Amino acid sequence: MARLYYDDLDHTIQEKMELTQNQYDPCIHNRWNGDEKVIMRVHVDKLKISSRSKERINEVIDNLRNVYDEITVYFGDEHNYLGMTLPL
Repeated sequence: MARLYYDDLDHTIQEKMELTQNQYDPCIHNRWNGDEKVIMRVHVDKLKISSRSKERINEVIDNLRNVYDEITVYFGDEHNYLGMTLPL
């Protein structure tokens, strides 16, 4: 079941959302909108989305909601991600 979920998520990220998989780390995807870059890190069912533009981050979140309906989103200056505390 987990593999089916990951395959679906990977397809969504690359085909529907048009993020490109990083050639050195397949868990990282990137997309450029003009001079604004969006970076998505994937670990199982956790995604970390970063960009200098909140608008680009919100676009990615909206895209994910269009596909998966219910998702949980956390905003803020500090996050706990995979047991690490990540300050802004």
